[in-house]
Amino acid sequence: MNKYLEMKKEREKSLNKLPFFAAFSKKDFEEGLKKVGGLKPGEKVFNFCGCMFIKESDYPKFKKHREKSNKLMEEGLKDPEFAYDAFYYELGNYEFFLSYNDPRDTLEALDLTEDEVNNNEVLKNAFKKAKHDYLKYCRETC
Repeated sequence: MNKYLEMKKEREKSLNKLPFFAAFSKKDFEEGLKKVGGLKPGEKVFNFCGCMFIKESDYPKFKKHREKSNKLMEEGLKDPEFAYDAFYYELGNYEFFLSYNDPRDTLEALDLTEDEVNNNEVLKNAFKKAKHDYLKYCRETC
């Protein structure tokens, strides 16, 4: 099993337990507020990621989730197998076989820069192997 995907699924599962909502219109916003229990007098709503909203009182839960997720990712990327799994998955997710030499989308998805990868032996080796294996798979199956 892909260690990165396992972590990604767990993060998504725990994120979906948080009381936030998406809104693209005033009607969506009003329905979303009802879904999360409405607002107390004077309570505010925070907007994040464009169309996502969370009540001020629930924001600490979201912040804690984000910090825990970031820490899990940081720790995971120290493990060569996890790093390989992450790179391989995101190379496919961002269709690297179309661009071959532009891995920016893959790195951005993992919140990494080329310098961070190139200056870390675990990441550099995992990325090199993931690119090789991914392109080999594409050549054999496409």
